[in-house]
Amino acid sequence: MIAVYLGAELDSDRFGPQLRGRLARDGQELASADAAYRRRLLDEHRGYGTRTGMFEGFPRAVDWFRAALSREEVLDGRYTDYSWWVELSGGTRSPREAADQGAR
Repeated sequence: MIAVYLGAELDSDRFGPQLRGRLARDGQELASADAAYRRRLLDEHRGYGTRTGMFEGFPRAVDWFRAALSREEVLDGRYTDYSWWVELSGGTRSPREAADQGAR
């Protein structure tokens, strides 16, 4: 999960530069970094280990699995109650609403 999360963040216009800067500072590449480094990196970058920032209140015991969702299933879900997602979706936390607003 940590490697997948960090990989997605690398491509983010919003968070990628900061993460790439940390990797460069440490002389690391995500693809070759070991699990312990990736865990520390995600903690520093988004508060994973300390359960702060993005991961505030996130449970420690979580069963992770991969799932394939259709576009409709994703659009029918709800974003987490996080200010950026709430704003992006016009207060609804709906991916469908956020997509509609982006098309306007």
